[in-house]
Amino acid sequence: MAAAKKKRKATPAPPPEEPAEAELLEDLAEPEEEDDEQEEGEPGTCRYCGCTEEHACPDGCAWADDTLMICTTCEELALELGYAALDALVELEGRLQR
Repeated sequence: MAAAKKKRKATPAPPPEEPAEAELLEDLAEPEEEDDEQEEGEPGTCRYCGCTEEHACPDGCAWADDTLMICTTCEELALELGYAALDALVELEGRLQR
């Protein structure tokens, strides 16, 4: 007679480590660093649509602030959608088409 084989039970994987409560509270207390990509670009070119002094938006635009990196057309859209939403849209689709 053949010896009966014993079935081994699978050992469950240990649960993933969760950060300590103190670490979570510390993360909440620290202000997030500003995204460096948000300020990328050259002054004189809108970081959202790419318009310039020489090539403004079709309906016309001006610089919305002293950085010369956002035009009034894109600023209106950013105020309507939120800057984070506009940043995400540009990241996904590239510059806005005007």
